[in-house]
Amino acid sequence: MIRIGFHKQYKSGGGWTILRNITLSPGDNPTSHNVLSLIIHEVFHLRQTVWMRLSMQGELCAWQYQKETYPSIAKTSGGEMGSEGEAYGVGKATKEFWDEPAKMNPDSCDDLEKAQEVMTNISPTYRSGCLPLYHSGKEVEYFWWYKEYVSALSVIWKMVTCW
Repeated sequence: MIRIGFHKQYKSGGGWTILRNITLSPGDNPTSHNVLSLIIHEVFHLRQTVWMRLSMQGELCAWQYQKETYPSIAKTSGGEMGSEGEAYGVGKATKEFWDEPAKMNPDSCDDLEKAQEVMTNISPTYRSGCLPLYHSGKEVEYFWWYKEYVSALSVIWKMVTCW
């Protein structure tokens, strides 16, 4: 069972916990289509391994799923992600920014690097730059295998110090 609670969000709209719960910002209305899409995003993460959740690959997949499901949630308004009045439809977070990650390949290193930049454009305080491109276990193993020990340790160090 997944529980939803409210806790101040420092750098994102919501989050997941290691206990498989979801946290939203105090005052969020869980029945609004914007918050429902965020809940869907976080539930998608809970279906991933912890290592995948803590990667750009996992994050890009969750963003793509959130965008894909948003029109069915927002059918009363007919809006799309990033459209005026819809989720993340303020400032630089335009529909065009949201359309970009939808086209990216989560298995492509180049696309994952570009996704970090696009996610920051959508949400300037978002910490996508803290995440390794692929799940951290895979990245650490890759660097370790090629005897790039400093790079392997930097993957872990970056995640720990960035949050």
